[in-house]
Amino acid sequence: MESDRLVLYRQNLVDENYSGRQIGHLSIAESRLVRCDFSKSKIKAGSFGGGRRASVYRDCVFDGMRLNGVHGGYAVFESCSFRNVRITNGWFQNCEFVDCVFTGTLRGVLFFGAPLSDSVPDLGRTKNRFYGNDFSQARLINVSFRFGVDLSTQRLPKEDEYLYLVDADSVLRKIRKKIRGWSQEVQQELDSTLSVYELEASTGQRDLFIHESLVLGGEFPEARRRLWELLRSMAVPH
Repeated sequence: MESDRLVLYRQNLVDENYSGRQIGHLSIAESRLVRCDFSKSKIKAGSFGGGRRASVYRDCVFDGMRLNGVHGGYAVFESCSFRNVRITNGWFQNCEFVDCVFTGTLRGVLFFGAPLSDSVPDLGRTKNRFYGNDFSQARLINVSFRFGVDLSTQRLPKEDEYLYLVDADSVLRKIRKKIRGWSQEVQQELDSTLSVYELEASTGQRDLFIHESLVLGGEFPEARRRLWELLRSMAVPH
Protein backbone atom coordinates (compact mmCIF):
# COMPACT_ATOMS: atom_id res chain seq x y z
CA MET A 1 0.00 0.00 0.00
CA GLU A 2 1.33 3.41 -0.95
CA SER A 3 1.99 5.81 1.92
CA ASP A 4 -0.31 8.80 2.30
CA ARG A 5 -0.92 11.83 4.48
CA LEU A 6 -3.48 12.10 7.24
CA VAL A 7 -4.39 15.69 8.07
CA LEU A 8 -7.07 16.56 10.62
CA TYR A 9 -7.62 20.09 11.90
CA ARG A 10 -10.22 21.01 14.51
CA GLN A 11 -12.21 17.85 13.88
CA ASN A 12 -14.62 16.13 16.29
CA LEU A 13 -14.61 12.48 15.21
CA VAL A 14 -16.28 9.35 16.57
CA ASP A 15 -15.76 5.75 15.41
CA GLU A 16 -13.59 6.68 12.43
CA ASN A 17 -11.46 3.91 10.91
CA TYR A 18 -7.83 4.62 9.95
CA SER A 19 -6.62 1.06 10.46
CA GLY A 20 -4.00 -0.50 8.22
CA ARG A 21 -2.95 2.76 6.62
CA GLN A 22 0.62 3.53 5.61
CA ILE A 23 0.83 7.14 6.74
CA GLY A 24 3.83 8.98 5.40
CA HIS A 25 2.99 12.10 7.38
CA LEU A 26 0.54 12.51 10.26
CA SER A 27 -0.83 15.96 11.12
CA ILE A 28 -3.60 16.05 13.71
CA ALA A 29 -4.24 19.41 15.37
CA GLU A 30 -6.73 20.68 17.95
CA SER A 31 -9.05 17.74 17.38
CA ARG A 32 -11.09 15.31 19.47
CA LEU A 33 -11.19 11.63 18.50
CA VAL A 34 -13.37 9.07 20.30
CA ARG A 35 -13.21 5.30 19.63
CA CYS A 36 -11.22 5.84 16.45
CA ASP A 37 -9.22 2.91 15.10
CA PHE A 38 -5.55 3.31 14.07
CA SER A 39 -4.74 -0.40 14.47
CA LYS A 40 -1.97 -1.83 12.25
CA SER A 41 -1.18 1.60 10.85
CA LYS A 42 2.41 2.52 10.02
CA ILE A 43 3.31 6.14 10.67
CA LYS A 44 6.64 7.47 9.45
CA ALA A 45 6.57 11.14 10.48
CA GLY A 46 4.43 13.88 11.94
CA SER A 47 2.58 14.65 15.16
CA PHE A 48 -0.48 13.57 17.13
CA GLY A 49 -0.97 17.09 18.44
CA GLY A 50 -0.22 20.12 16.30
CA GLY A 51 -1.56 23.62 16.80
CA ARG A 52 -1.78 25.44 20.12
CA ARG A 53 -4.44 23.34 21.85
CA ALA A 54 -4.21 19.69 22.80
CA SER A 55 -5.86 17.02 20.67
CA VAL A 56 -7.75 14.45 22.74
CA TYR A 57 -7.89 10.71 22.00
CA ARG A 58 -10.43 8.81 24.09
CA ASP A 59 -10.96 5.03 23.86
CA CYS A 60 -8.97 4.93 20.63
CA VAL A 61 -7.25 1.77 19.38
CA PHE A 62 -3.62 1.82 18.20
CA ASP A 63 -3.06 -1.96 18.38
CA GLY A 64 -0.32 -3.25 16.08
CA MET A 65 0.76 0.28 15.20
CA ARG A 66 4.31 0.87 13.92
CA LEU A 67 5.63 4.30 14.81
CA ASN A 68 9.12 5.65 14.14
CA GLY A 69 10.33 9.16 14.93
CA VAL A 70 6.88 10.68 15.45
CA HIS A 71 6.32 13.46 18.00
CA GLY A 72 3.44 13.38 20.40
CA GLY A 73 2.93 17.13 20.20
CA TYR A 74 0.08 18.49 22.32
CA ALA A 75 -2.00 15.35 22.84
CA VAL A 76 -4.06 13.65 25.53
CA PHE A 77 -4.60 9.87 25.45
CA GLU A 78 -7.34 8.53 27.73
CA SER A 79 -8.21 4.82 28.01
CA CYS A 80 -6.46 4.04 24.72
CA SER A 81 -5.12 0.64 23.65
CA PHE A 82 -1.53 0.33 22.41
CA ARG A 83 -1.30 -3.46 22.27
CA ASN A 84 1.41 -5.19 20.22
CA VAL A 85 2.88 -1.87 19.10
CA ARG A 86 6.38 -1.04 17.98
CA ILE A 87 7.20 2.55 18.92
CA THR A 88 10.73 3.71 18.13
CA ASN A 89 12.23 7.12 18.91
CA GLY A 90 8.99 8.62 20.17
CA TRP A 91 8.94 11.92 22.08
CA PHE A 92 5.90 12.61 24.27
CA GLN A 93 7.10 15.61 26.28
CA ASN A 94 3.80 17.50 26.17
CA CYS A 95 1.41 14.53 26.27
CA GLU A 96 -0.89 13.12 28.90
CA PHE A 97 -1.57 9.38 29.25
CA VAL A 98 -4.35 8.14 31.52
CA ASP A 99 -5.51 4.51 31.88
CA CYS A 100 -3.83 3.33 28.68
CA VAL A 101 -2.52 -0.20 28.00
CA PHE A 102 0.80 -0.91 26.26
CA THR A 103 2.21 -4.20 24.99
CA GLY A 104 4.83 -4.81 22.31
CA THR A 105 8.16 -2.95 22.18
CA LEU A 106 8.93 0.66 23.01
CA ARG A 107 12.48 1.69 22.18
CA GLY A 108 14.02 5.13 22.63
CA VAL A 109 10.79 6.66 23.98
CA LEU A 110 10.46 9.67 26.31
CA PHE A 111 7.48 10.29 28.61
CA PHE A 112 7.33 13.51 30.64
CA GLY A 113 5.46 14.31 33.83
CA ALA A 114 5.53 18.03 33.02
CA PRO A 115 5.33 19.91 29.73
CA LEU A 116 8.27 21.81 28.33
CA SER A 117 8.43 25.32 29.79
CA ASP A 118 7.76 27.05 26.46
CA SER A 119 4.59 24.95 26.03
CA VAL A 120 3.02 25.91 29.37
CA PRO A 121 1.26 29.07 28.04
CA ASP A 122 -0.42 27.08 25.24
CA LEU A 123 -1.41 24.13 27.40
CA GLY A 124 -2.36 26.13 30.49
CA ARG A 125 -0.82 23.57 32.83
CA THR A 126 2.48 22.82 34.52
CA LYS A 127 1.90 19.08 34.97
CA ASN A 128 1.03 16.26 32.60
CA ARG A 129 -1.53 13.77 33.86
CA PHE A 130 0.22 10.43 33.70
CA TYR A 131 -1.36 7.65 35.75
CA GLY A 132 -3.20 4.35 35.60
CA ASN A 133 -1.21 3.09 32.61
CA ASP A 134 -0.34 -0.59 32.18
CA PHE A 135 3.14 -1.28 30.77
CA SER A 136 3.45 -4.66 32.51
CA GLN A 137 3.45 -6.73 29.30
CA ALA A 138 5.57 -4.32 27.23
CA ARG A 139 9.30 -4.31 26.54
CA LEU A 140 10.73 -0.93 27.54
CA ILE A 141 14.19 -0.49 26.02
CA ASN A 142 15.86 2.87 26.52
CA VAL A 143 12.53 4.26 27.69
CA SER A 144 12.69 7.22 30.08
CA PHE A 145 10.09 8.62 32.44
CA ARG A 146 11.14 12.17 33.25
CA PHE A 147 10.13 15.37 35.03
CA GLY A 148 7.89 13.90 37.67
CA VAL A 149 6.09 10.86 36.26
CA ASP A 150 4.72 9.03 39.31
CA LEU A 151 5.83 5.46 38.64
CA SER A 152 3.84 4.15 41.62
CA THR A 153 0.64 4.80 39.63
CA GLN A 154 1.77 2.71 36.63
CA ARG A 155 1.94 -1.07 36.16
CA LEU A 156 5.50 -1.85 35.09
CA PRO A 157 7.27 -4.95 33.73
CA LYS A 158 8.56 -7.29 36.44
CA GLU A 159 11.33 -9.09 34.55
CA ASP A 160 14.87 -9.14 35.94
CA GLU A 161 16.14 -6.99 33.07
CA TYR A 162 14.59 -3.94 34.79
CA LEU A 163 15.35 -2.04 37.99
CA TYR A 164 13.04 0.22 39.95
CA LEU A 165 14.89 2.78 42.08
CA VAL A 166 12.84 4.64 44.69
CA ASP A 167 14.26 7.98 45.83
CA ALA A 168 16.83 7.71 43.07
CA ASP A 169 18.78 10.80 44.12
CA SER A 170 19.66 9.18 47.45
CA VAL A 171 20.46 5.83 45.81
CA LEU A 172 22.79 7.41 43.26
CA ARG A 173 24.70 9.29 45.96
CA LYS A 174 25.32 5.98 47.72
CA ILE A 175 26.46 4.40 44.46
CA ARG A 176 28.95 7.20 43.88
CA LYS A 177 30.47 6.56 47.30
CA LYS A 178 30.73 2.83 46.70
CA ILE A 179 32.62 3.14 43.41
CA ARG A 180 35.19 5.65 44.66
CA GLY A 181 37.61 2.80 45.26
CA TRP A 182 37.36 1.59 41.67
CA SER A 183 40.04 2.62 39.17
CA GLN A 184 39.92 6.16 37.81
CA GLU A 185 39.56 4.83 34.29
CA VAL A 186 36.52 2.77 35.21
CA GLN A 187 34.95 5.64 37.13
CA GLN A 188 35.30 7.90 34.11
CA GLU A 189 33.67 5.28 31.89
CA LEU A 190 30.72 4.88 34.27
CA ASP A 191 30.36 8.60 34.89
CA SER A 192 28.30 9.25 31.75
CA THR A 193 25.82 6.53 32.70
CA LEU A 194 25.40 7.76 36.25
CA SER A 195 25.25 11.40 35.17
CA VAL A 196 22.20 10.72 33.00
CA TYR A 197 20.31 9.26 35.95
CA GLU A 198 21.51 11.99 38.30
CA LEU A 199 20.20 14.62 35.89
CA GLU A 200 16.82 12.90 35.70
CA ALA A 201 16.64 12.65 39.50
CA SER A 202 17.58 16.32 39.92
CA THR A 203 14.86 17.53 37.54
CA GLY A 204 11.84 16.14 39.33
CA GLN A 205 11.94 12.41 38.55
CA ARG A 206 11.97 10.96 42.07
CA ASP A 207 11.93 7.28 41.04
CA LEU A 208 13.67 5.67 38.07
CA PHE A 209 12.87 2.61 35.98
CA ILE A 210 15.97 1.32 34.20
CA HIS A 211 16.53 -1.34 31.55
CA GLU A 212 19.78 -3.30 31.84
CA SER A 213 20.96 -2.33 28.34
CA LEU A 214 21.51 1.26 29.49
CA VAL A 215 23.99 0.12 32.14
CA LEU A 216 25.61 -2.99 30.68
CA GLY A 217 26.36 -1.65 27.20
CA GLY A 218 29.82 -0.14 26.71
CA GLU A 219 33.43 -0.68 27.65
CA PHE A 220 34.59 -2.35 30.88
CA PRO A 221 31.81 -4.98 30.91
CA GLU A 222 32.91 -6.44 34.25
CA ALA A 223 32.74 -3.05 35.95
CA ARG A 224 29.36 -2.40 34.37
CA ARG A 225 28.12 -5.74 35.65
CA ARG A 226 29.30 -4.78 39.14
CA LEU A 227 27.49 -1.45 38.82
CA TRP A 228 24.31 -3.22 37.73
CA GLU A 229 24.49 -5.52 40.73
CA LEU A 230 25.03 -2.52 43.04
CA LEU A 231 21.97 -0.84 41.61
CA ARG A 232 20.01 -4.07 41.91
CA SER A 233 20.93 -4.37 45.59
CA MET A 234 19.29 -0.98 46.20
CA ALA A 235 16.27 -1.49 43.95
CA VAL A 236 12.78 -2.34 45.17
CA PRO A 237 10.29 -4.91 43.80
CA HIS A 238 8.14 -3.54 40.99
